[in-house]
Amino acid sequence: MKKISIYLIFISLLCMCSCNNKQEQVSSGHIISVFDIEEEDFNPQSVRVVPLQTSDSSLLGDRVKLIQLNDKTIYIGDFRARKKVLLFDKDGKFKHTVGQIGQGPKEYFNFSDFTVYNDTISVLSNGGDFSNICSYKKSGEFISSIKLDIGSVSFSRIGSVYLVNTSYSSKMYSHRLYAINLEGKKIASFLPYPNKKFSMFISERGLVNNNSQILYRQSFDRFAYAYKNGGLQQKYEFDFGKYAIPLSFYEDSFLTGFKVLDKNGFGTLRYYFESSKYTVFEVDFQKHVGALLIDYIVLNKETKQMERYAFTEKDNFLGQLVGISGSNELIFLTYPHQILDNMDKFKKYPISNKEVLQKIKIDDNPVLFYYTLKNE
Repeated sequence: MKKISIYLIFISLLCMCSCNNKQEQVSSGHIISVFDIEEEDFNPQSVRVVPLQTSDSSLLGDRVKLIQLNDKTIYIGDFRARKKVLLFDKDGKFKHTVGQIGQGPKEYFNFSDFTVYNDTISVLSNGGDFSNICSYKKSGEFISSIKLDIGSVSFSRIGSVYLVNTSYSSKMYSHRLYAINLEGKKIASFLPYPNKKFSMFISERGLVNNNSQILYRQSFDRFAYAYKNGGLQQKYEFDFGKYAIPLSFYEDSFLTGFKVLDKNGFGTLRYYFESSKYTVFEVDFQKHVGALLIDYIVLNKETKQMERYAFTEKDNFLGQLVGISGSNELIFLTYPHQILDNMDKFKKYPISNKEVLQKIKIDDNPVLFYYTLKNE
């Protein structure tokens, strides 16, 4: 299955720099030529459905992020309605919430992002030119709070390190990524900005932790990265063909650059997840205003084969790609209206608990679909 990156890389960044000014080379990865991958129909081997329990305490908004490690607890960050983390068990039963917006010492002042490492939940609050990270136990008990001298809306954690993204704030910072220890001190920096001309703050969450590494992708960057053992690896490079963003985009003024994209269209990497067997990407192509093409690309790391499933935005009934399980299932978060409007399509899939679909109501919480792919 194949997908494409919505935003191309800033430029061909091959160097990473640590805070002690030691220069190292980012190791290069595989090149994925999106349009060389044959388009296929999405026909999973099996599907299981997990509805997230709907109650007054667990009703979710329409901007959420999911983390599920080791196929156990489901963590949902609700950025619009509740502005906190909600915990569900693996069957979708609501357990409790973690965190609270406020001005108290155990509260966070806004809910920009969250991450989970082992049983510690950390919440990021962006303050413009600084950020706070509040950490809690899985039970909801407060652990600690640290202040960073970096403004960010995206981060993740592995071991004793937070990886923090500055987006494209080149006029405020020298690098796109910073590694921060648990005391809030910078210990390394990666992806230096080549110039100060291209500067644009993008509010997106492009860092994903799978407990062994942190995966990173960014709009307008054709590369997909992985942070592990203190270093940043350039794992994949996307060739978007005629939708590649020209280098002039990063050299012209903001308005001039986007006029070029609006005329020619562009490709961007929207989501990037990995399990023991698969690496999966969502790649989006903006052809012109209102015309969005969505590709899901799955790389089998064992066979090195790739599959590409392509949809138009209008015809994509799967919902939001939110991860890949420890059992190598693609996870999609689908809202009730998407299911009810496309019930005939879902019924054609080999869903093990199809009766669940008949109970879905329009005001229910979103539903998680776990898709097992067919063996090659």
